[in-house]
Amino acid sequence: MRFILTRPMEDSLHLGSLMENLHHDVLIDPMLEIEFIKNDFDIKEINCFIITSRYAAHSLLKIHNINKLKNKIFFCIGIATRNILINYGFKNIHHANGTSEDLLEIITSHSIKNNKFLYIRGADINCDICKILNNFGISTSEEIVYKANSATALLMETVTAINNNTIDGIIFYSKRTAEIFINLIKINKLSNKTSIICAYCLSEEIADILRAFNMKVKVAKYPMNDDIINLIN
Repeated sequence: MRFILTRPMEDSLHLGSLMENLHHDVLIDPMLEIEFIKNDFDIKEINCFIITSRYAAHSLLKIHNINKLKNKIFFCIGIATRNILINYGFKNIHHANGTSEDLLEIITSHSIKNNKFLYIRGADINCDICKILNNFGISTSEEIVYKANSATALLMETVTAINNNTIDGIIFYSKRTAEIFINLIKINKLSNKTSIICAYCLSEEIADILRAFNMKVKVAKYPMNDDIINLIN
């Protein structure tokens, strides 16, 4: 089967390698490009960090000396983000495999009075973790360390493949990615070609956007790479 991968390049290369090992053909056309933001911020008063992406983890570790972070507590989403922290020798890690809501539940259940949290994030978010935790009485600030820029055009290879009906599926990991893709499909006047392509989605929220665009959808049981691959197979 042949798939279009829409994640940022580094993520798509990783997912593509997994899929090629299972004898699938992939076409990588990222809908987002990651741009790291030069930043510096004081962490002396911070006890706990909230990290919801690999990009945020990499940014924090570039900005601050790792030894100064070793006694901090980390709350993160996803195995990939957790593994980055583990590989750098951090021990005190709490992680959620699912959504921001799952992470919030973990944070509120572990919160200790007088702990100060810092949310390291991208410019665009689906869930305002900082606001929610402050409403819970948990002292939380935030720093933006990267932004995800929208693609402005589809690759010609993507346009040709969709136009020639040689794509079996397209994989989506975020609502924003799905929205960008739909917009570019409309610009290229390919809307009549996507109804026969199955969208493989990380969540029902993403699937709803694509259903409304008349695409067939399948949704992963859990929001993880393994479950997307299981969905395909």
